[in-house]
Parts: sequence; C-alpha cells; structure tokens
Amino acid sequence: MSFAHTFADGAAPTNKRVQYYEMIGSRALWADGWKAVVEQPQGGPLDEALLAQQRWELYHVAEDFSECADLAATHPDKLAELIERWWVEAGKYNVLPLDSRMQTRMSERKPIAGSAQTRYVYYPNGAPLFEYTAVNLKDRSHMITAEVEIPAGGAEGVLLAHGSWFAGYSLYIKDRRLHYVHNHLGLAEYRISSTEEIGPGKATLQFRFTRTGQHRGTGALYLGGRLIGEGEIPHTVPAVIETSGEGLSAATIAGSPVTDHYRAPFRFTGRIARVVVDMADVGEAAVVDAEAQLRSAMTDH
Repeated sequence: MSFAHTFADGAAPTNKRVQYYEMIGSRALWADGWKAVVEQPQGGPLDEALLAQQRWELYHVAEDFSECADLAATHPDKLAELIERWWVEAGKYNVLPLDSRMQTRMSERKPIAGSAQTRYVYYPNGAPLFEYTAVNLKDRSHMITAEVEIPAGGAEGVLLAHGSWFAGYSLYIKDRRLHYVHNHLGLAEYRISSTEEIGPGKATLQFRFTRTGQHRGTGALYLGGRLIGEGEIPHTVPAVIETSGEGLSAATIAGSPVTDHYRAPFRFTGRIARVVVDMADVGEAAVVDAEAQLRSAMTDH
C-alpha cells in the first residue's frame, strides 16, 4: 500500500485498512486504528485447545500509540471481530499452519542432496558457506588441518572460521602464534593458544577436538604433528551457529568476528593451500533426501 500521498501532507491518513502479523506463532492484527495481539511462548505446543485458551489483548492505537491500555475486557465484540479477521488474513496469505518451535526448528538438519561425508576440503577466499551446507562439527570429535606457507616476516589472519560473536569457532594466527577460539552463544570464549611461535616456511597446522561429553570436550593444537597447545572446552555450541548471517570461510571473514581478539576481515597474510576438516564418523549429522539425490543424479546425467 503506497504512502506517497503522505509526503506532501504529514497529517494525511493512511490508505491501509488492515495488516496482519505473525512470527513464531505470536500473532497480531491492525485494522482501522485498532490492534489485537497475542503472544505465543516459543517452543510451546499449538493445538486447538491451547489456541482457544490464549488471552488476546486489544489496543486502540489511533488514540493509544504506545499500547498501554488493554481494552480487551471493555470491547469484547471488537476483539472477537479482529481475531476472526486475523484467521481470514492468515488463510489468504498462507500463514498456516502455525509453528512456534523456534530454536528446535532452526537446529533441525535440513535434507541434502549429496551423500554424508567425513571429510571436507576448503580453499581460501571462497564465498561463505552457510549452516546447512557447511561442515557440521557440533558435538562431534573432529580435526581441522591447514596447509600453509608463512613468509619470512611472519603472517596473521583467519585459517578457518564459522559464525560470529553470537556463536561459532575460529582457527587463526595472531602475534606469530596459532589460536583456536570457541564462542559459546556469546556467553563465553574458550581460547587455546600455541606455546611457541609459528616460524616461516611451509607448515601443517592442526586443531583437534576430542568430545568428552555432551557439548563439551578438549582441544589441542599441533604443528607438523607435534603438540604445541591444549585446553578444555567445557561448553560448545549446542544447536545453531548462524544467528546473524556469517557463514564458514577460509582465509578471511565477511561479517562480525567470532572473537574480539581480532577485527574483520582479518585476511590471512600468508598462503593457504587448503583447509581440511575430518570427522571420526558421520553419525546423525546429515539428513539425506532421497528425492533430492535422484533429482541431482538426473541433472548430472
């Protein structure tokens, strides 16, 4: 609905007559200066009995812009009218069925066309790979191996990183030392740093995570197969890494960093041949879609 007519007259009324809202099961409807609102707790069940028991609020926003006075008790007919109208709009715009699972829904692995793998190879400066196409390392033992070349003056930058300051992990070099940091939901950072500097020349740098319990484990850093740092990671990201759009990338980062130990883009100043991620087993990491596999096969041939 265009609002261009208000540019010449700030007091001109809107031409809009109705607007529905829905997010993670919570609903609202505005119509002709009135607004009905109901909040749905995240993750809660949604059935007809629960929906019938929910308490809607009613506001006359034409006079109460900040929605301070709930008029549901004094104008039940108006509230019933707006609730009924919400269902009409929901049906018109394919809002149904309602789903309030939020984090549970986000953490479910999506079907993939490819076969489940135990090895992923990444090359520098590629486009970021996002949650359901990147390697899934959550709650799994794994190794990250970077094959690099360090110039005579030293190098710094990201080797492999996934996520942002909300959650994620990063393997990087700074101040001539190898570091790994795991950001647990923005609540804590667990950093492991090498006890010695990374000298010039070709080198194989590795981080190994050993799972010791649910969403926890130990981490170790290696230079050419030799242990150069280790530490505990008592809490790892349990579900979704990406909450702000940052994907997995090698040699640089596109968005906000996983840690405040460096600033984006923190491009690696040496040379990366490749970064290899190995896992002990596939487990339940991938949900394979048989129909998607068939479509892919037909397309390839």
